[in-house]
Amino acid sequence: MELCDLSDEERQEMGMRGYEYVMKYHSVPVLANRLLEVIGNAKLD
Repeated sequence: MELCDLSDEERQEMGMRGYEYVMKYHSVPVLANRLLEVIGNAKLD
């Protein structure tokens, strides 16, 4: 109900903040770099 009470502008700003967060922490390039880092740090027994 709280989201319904927000203005269009407030919902758009919330959506943009969510998009920016995902792009910063969960985009394909970011995740690929994290995976490469983990693989590079893995010890072969």
